[in-house]
Amino acid sequence: MESGRIALWSLGPADSVTVKDPSSGQFQRYPIRAELASDAEGKQLYLVRLGGRKRARSTFKQGTAAAKAYRARYGRDPADVRMNRIEISGKARSLGPMFAIRYYDQNGTLRHHDFSAPRPYLTEYENGQLLIHGGSYRTTERGIVG
Repeated sequence: MESGRIALWSLGPADSVTVKDPSSGQFQRYPIRAELASDAEGKQLYLVRLGGRKRARSTFKQGTAAAKAYRARYGRDPADVRMNRIEISGKARSLGPMFAIRYYDQNGTLRHHDFSAPRPYLTEYENGQLLIHGGSYRTTERGIVG
């Protein structure tokens, strides 16, 4: 995946992720300070780092691709659509398959999602950007499914 500007909608702040360490086979829970966000199609999750990064809020009047795609899927405007710059640089290191993620939804409720097989992988790049690759989940207005 390349760096670039991607239309994302926020599911809410992430709390932690649980992965299985590929070398030891042990389960590791990592606290996360990032925003859990989805692409407009609901097929890709991103962990967008918080703090020090400016996030430009999209407006529906501008007809953003994310807002249009969300409207087409759900028949209403999304609560929070943003254009974020995802910066990826350096070598990638797999932290292992993701078994669970905890995040706060738009209402402030702590949600826990267990991923089903095939599970996505959490990958960290040298610049600290975390990406979630693969898996059979999708995002809906209720949150993560699958």
